[in-house]
Parts: sequence; C-alpha cells; structure tokens
Amino acid sequence: MPRSYLRTSLVTAAALLAAAGDAAPQDFRTAIGYGGGAVAITPLNAGGQGAQELRFEPGWIVAAHIEHRFGIGWLGLRAHGAYTQRPLAIADSTLGINVWFADAEFVLRPFGAGGARGVSPFLTLGAGAIRYGLGRGRAVEIVEANARYDGASENRWAAVVGLGLDIGPVLELQETPLGLRLEVGDHIALDSPFKPISGPRFSPVHNVRVTLSLVSLIGDVGGPP
Repeated sequence: MPRSYLRTSLVTAAALLAAAGDAAPQDFRTAIGYGGGAVAITPLNAGGQGAQELRFEPGWIVAAHIEHRFGIGWLGLRAHGAYTQRPLAIADSTLGINVWFADAEFVLRPFGAGGARGVSPFLTLGAGAIRYGLGRGRAVEIVEANARYDGASENRWAAVVGLGLDIGPVLELQETPLGLRLEVGDHIALDSPFKPISGPRFSPVHNVRVTLSLVSLIGDVGGPP
C-alpha cells in the first residue's frame, strides 16, 4: 500500500484513539455502518513465470455493513459489502475494472461488549466472494504475463480476516448514537481470475483494505436480543 495511504490511516487512527478517552461504552445490539478508505491488491499472476505483473493500482474503496450481536455481546454476525474501481494495465492499454466484495463474517470481541470503555477491539473471520469485472467473452492470452483469462472467470471465492476498533459513540442523530469503526481487512481470493499459460497455478490474491466507517448503534446488549 502506498506510504501516503498508510500514513493517513495511521494518523487518523491515532487521532481517533486520543479523542475516544471519554466516549460512551460500545454497548450496541445492532450496527449499521458505511464508509470508505484505501485498498491494495496483490498481483493477479503472483507466483507465475511471466515477466510482466498483472497488478491493480491501489486507491479508494467504499464499504457498508450490518452486524448483529448475540448473547452478552462477545460474538456477532456481519454482512459486509464493498466496491472499488481500479486501473489494470494489460499490454499497451489500461482498463478501469470494477471490483465487488460480498461476505459474511463472525465478529469476535475478546473483551466483551465494552463495559466502561469507549474503544472496543474486535476480530473478524468469514468467507465470501469477489467479482473482478473483467468481462465475459472470448479468451485472452497475455504472453508477457504468462497469463490467460478464459472469458468467464470473474467471480472468485474468498476467505476474510480482519481486525478493528469500534470508537464512541461520538455523536447522536435523531436519538440514534453514532460511532466510528476503524478496520483493516484482507479479502483473500483463493484463485486468481487469470490462469497460467504454462507452469504452476498463480498464488491467491490478497485484497487489503483500510476503512473508516460511521456506524449507527441500535439497541444494547442489556436489552432483548
């Protein structure tokens, strides 16, 4: 990920943590979030024998999610989606490729619902799919990259891991508390949408995102599930 994106993310995280010292507890039952940040994607032909890398340029991403917590709040289930459009250089042209992410994740809070803390860390683990909008049609070979796109393999299964911080609530809108969620996640496409012309299969594709979301906090873990 470029230094500018990483630097911005770290500065934002430090500022949010400093401001959250007196925040109210993270004690919600359901959370609905929407935000954005940066994404970096590893080469689509990693581990191959080509002289040219098939690599998306890093840049922006937008995301949304809905989460529901069970019991006393240690465990939640989340549906998450994200979108970006990234430039991809192929031969002498650069294409703008739409990339969609959809997944379901378990959300684990090892310190429970948050108690008196205004900052609540969490871990995520799940699975989903990634759609690389490379188009459907005839097969294309990119000899310099030792890669072949068969004209149909846009969708790929993915494993998802991540960690983050829930911060706040920081304000209230129409009696609904709003918090912030800072998160780093890796959506690991188990197969590249490209196949090697010759040699071993390509490595899984890592789609690493850093996002900051505004989150509506609904209910509380002390109320009915």
